[in-house]
Amino acid sequence: MKLFNTLIRCALSVFLLCVLVIGTDTLAQGVAGALPEPIAARDLDNYANRLQLSDEQRRAQTQFHETYRIDFAELREKEPETFASFGSGGGFSGMSLNFDREGMVQKTKLLRKVLNKIRSLDDRFFSELQGTLTESQLEMLPRIKLTRERARYQCGATMLPTMLNSESRIDLSAMVDRLSLPLDQMQALEPHLMPYEMRLTKESKKLYDASVNAGLNLYDYLEAQGVTAETFSNPEQIEGNVFDKLFEAMNTVTNGLNQQAAKIADLNWRTLKHLTPALPEDDAARLSEQYYQRCFPEIMAQMSPVNQRFRFALEHGSLADQQRDQIVILQQDYRQRLQSVCELGHKLEQNTEGGGLIINPTPEQEEAMEKRHQARERWMERGHSLSEQIMASLDALLGEDLARQVDSKIAQYQSESGEEETTQTVQTVMIFSASVGEEGGMSNISTFTSTFEGGVDEISDPFGRRRTLPQPISKPQVGRYAKRLDLDSAENAIIASVHDDYREKFDLLEQNEYAEVRDAEDNHWREDPETAERIPPTESDIDRLYQLRRQAVKSALSTDEEFFDNVKLVVEDDQRVQLAERLKQARLRDIYRSALKAPSGMFSMGGGGMMIMGAPGSDAAEDNVDLSQIVGELELSDEATAQIDPVLLDYELEVTDIFRQSFEVSLRIEETIEKVSVQSTTVEDGRVERELSSENEHLNAMEELWGQDHETRRKLIETNRTARDQIMEVLDVSSAEQFRRAYNKAAFPQIYRKQDTLSHVLAQAMSLPDLTADQRARLGDIVAHYHNEYDSLCEQMVEAQSGGSLSGEEDGWDFSAMQQRAQQIESLKFQRNDLNDRIMAELRLLLTDEQIRRLGLTETEE
Repeated sequence: MKLFNTLIRCALSVFLLCVLVIGTDTLAQGVAGALPEPIAARDLDNYANRLQLSDEQRRAQTQFHETYRIDFAELREKEPETFASFGSGGGFSGMSLNFDREGMVQKTKLLRKVLNKIRSLDDRFFSELQGTLTESQLEMLPRIKLTRERARYQCGATMLPTMLNSESRIDLSAMVDRLSLPLDQMQALEPHLMPYEMRLTKESKKLYDASVNAGLNLYDYLEAQGVTAETFSNPEQIEGNVFDKLFEAMNTVTNGLNQQAAKIADLNWRTLKHLTPALPEDDAARLSEQYYQRCFPEIMAQMSPVNQRFRFALEHGSLADQQRDQIVILQQDYRQRLQSVCELGHKLEQNTEGGGLIINPTPEQEEAMEKRHQARERWMERGHSLSEQIMASLDALLGEDLARQVDSKIAQYQSESGEEETTQTVQTVMIFSASVGEEGGMSNISTFTSTFEGGVDEISDPFGRRRTLPQPISKPQVGRYAKRLDLDSAENAIIASVHDDYREKFDLLEQNEYAEVRDAEDNHWREDPETAERIPPTESDIDRLYQLRRQAVKSALSTDEEFFDNVKLVVEDDQRVQLAERLKQARLRDIYRSALKAPSGMFSMGGGGMMIMGAPGSDAAEDNVDLSQIVGELELSDEATAQIDPVLLDYELEVTDIFRQSFEVSLRIEETIEKVSVQSTTVEDGRVERELSSENEHLNAMEELWGQDHETRRKLIETNRTARDQIMEVLDVSSAEQFRRAYNKAAFPQIYRKQDTLSHVLAQAMSLPDLTADQRARLGDIVAHYHNEYDSLCEQMVEAQSGGSLSGEEDGWDFSAMQQRAQQIESLKFQRNDLNDRIMAELRLLLTDEQIRRLGLTETEE
């Protein structure tokens, strides 16, 4: 009870976390807020290709766009609060309520006013472009303007309904453009595409309007039910039917959004069925499979091996003509059956009963949800069955010999291309929060979403997977220690012998204590041998597992300490003894830091399923940075290293202990989470059911542990930043800049996650032997401009994310600040992607066709 009421008073009543798989292209377009991003350089490339602009026209288009970008940036500066808004009332999904209806109305009006200004900027750009176009190009311009109009509506305000219905995110015209079809084929599609685009634009506007008005609709619905801010003044009411009414209101409003999204999805599916018969078979298959991949990724993941096998089988040079014909016929049958499976998925999504986002479902809704779940399982099984049947039929046509050769080709391709079996997907977290005013009355209800990347299995059960126990010190590590300690050959031989003894002891540890931990983990969730039902662990099982883990870690640390003690005996002199101690402390930090790789406050209920988000964490990893490791990797001069060593020595003594504290708290959090899960879990008729109750006796312990976790992470960040600044003060300007960049890359991996391939392309371009003097000078300007602007955008993203790393020192739940930071970071990501595209476009206009071909830039980068 205490935690439940405390969450209300601390501005959080309920967290609902939905993990949804969405396409990365949506995020790349910068759709985080309720207002659209400007026309991007990639859009320009698309316009130019569709209009078949000449190089001279492309240059003019680029000039118009540069003016447009400046004006858009000025508009953003004049209306920063509106651009930072996450919906009509502050919610990323448009679902927000602050019990100030007039304020919400004014905010919505301002939002629409700024949207009209963006429309005016867009219209002026197209008007300027219009003056450079030929008569035939002018005929195509209205449809391009419709494309931009749809983009204005497909922003963050509509993200929730379009995430819940993947097909409502589709723009078939854009997909057809990417097919690069011949002119005659495009003309054959015009009767279908022109009315489709007009209808899609109209329906997209309706969805945007409904999403923007969602907060007002929620307010009006609750008011009609007698629910106001004052209603929440009594904490006892909050646990009663008031929240039932709140959930009912949210379900009603979101269902309206889902219905509108379903109309768009239905339009897309019907249009796809009209387009494919008008296309050549291979192009129709490409379009269909792209559509299925975007809308039914769980089915297409099962079909990926099938598609790959068809490809390599048909490319095989040893196929007989009859054999090839039979495989082609099988492929046609496969495509028809795949369409049937995906059509079933389409119908499943269109039937919104028991689907979408349902908060605190009624018994009737639970029954509908269960029926939907069963239907979805049957659908997935049908897809799996299709995959197996086609693979078996294809292998039968190939015969054992050819099938083995095809396997070999596929394996070689996967090895050379680095293709992984598990795909990385973007996960979207939706959080619902209710805030309480100073007088105790409810002041704000809102939702927002955040995104992060990672494999589904990795994210879906962050604490249910095995915890990594300390691994032994390896020979390469001992080699690095020897180098740091400047050992001679005799000392090296002794240390090698010491390490051999160490490994023997660690091997015994792995065979005994580690094996006990693994056995306990393997049997944590058991299966009844007679009924095959899953049996959750008892609290005594949990106690035993974590006792074994702690003992195993303790034994590992003791074995390590003995190793380093023996190293100190070998080196003898005080200076190297002190260095050996620092190496031991570095080893300890590596072990303790492993606990900080899981998201703070996020956990699954036991064996998977229900998830709860605790204290909102930052995407940053500042609490996992080891400055000594960063310095060691920079290869600074001996003079610079000597200057900063006193700072590092004090830092290491302080930070190692904080890492230890964080490690211990993290382990206690995991243990308590499992106990919360056990008390919330029942198994009935083979089904695992979870219901989190405010009476769960371990929730209060969770509240305290989350506070401790937040405090230790805050101390780690503060310690890292303090030492970072001290180090930069000591270093010269160049070394300090090098160190700062290394720190940012370690502390903010999401910002620096992707390899900067464009820098490599620019370097290759600069090395072209046949550049003219004018080309080389212009290219030098482009390279300098690119690096300056790219670094600036990264720095702004670091600054924005840094503001959230220490957020919540007072209450831990500043959702408004979190929302604004997320929007700012998404906007900066958009600008950085747009910069890459603009520079690439400039490069294509500067270089000759032959130079472009040698750089491999003949096709637009996806």
